[in-house]
Amino acid sequence: MMQASKRVVLVGDNLKLKEKMDFPVPIEILQYAYPHVKRVLSSWGLRMEPRVSGGKMGPIITDNGNILADVYAGILEDPEKLDHLLKRVAGILETGICIKAADLILIGYPDGSIKRMEVNRRRYAREKSLP
Repeated sequence: MMQASKRVVLVGDNLKLKEKMDFPVPIEILQYAYPHVKRVLSSWGLRMEPRVSGGKMGPIITDNGNILADVYAGILEDPEKLDHLLKRVAGILETGICIKAADLILIGYPDGSIKRMEVNRRRYAREKSLP
C-alpha cells in the first residue's frame, strides 16, 4: 500500500533506528516456494527460518496465506543491495527492508521526545526537532 500512497509516514521507537542493520530481515514468501527460497538463500550463505509466534504451532501465515520468515544476514553494510537481491528470488513477495519508502520518519524516545526525519528522494535525511 505504500506505493499507492501520496505520503508515507513511518513511526517507530528509538530501538528501530540503527546505523547498520544487525537483525534478521523479515520476508514474505509464497507457501509453495518456501523450499526453493530456502535453497537459494542457503547457496548464498544466508540462513532463513520461518517466523513463529508464541502460543501458536507452526509458522506465522499472513492474511494472504503466505509464510513470514526471517533471513539472518549478519551486519548489513548495504541493505538496499540485499533488498534488491531478495526481491529477485522467485517466491519472495516482499522484504522488511524499507528503502526509499517513507516521506517522513518519526522516532519516539523514552523521555517523550520525538525525532522527525524528512526523507528526500536522494536517500539523505535531515533531522528536525518537533515543536
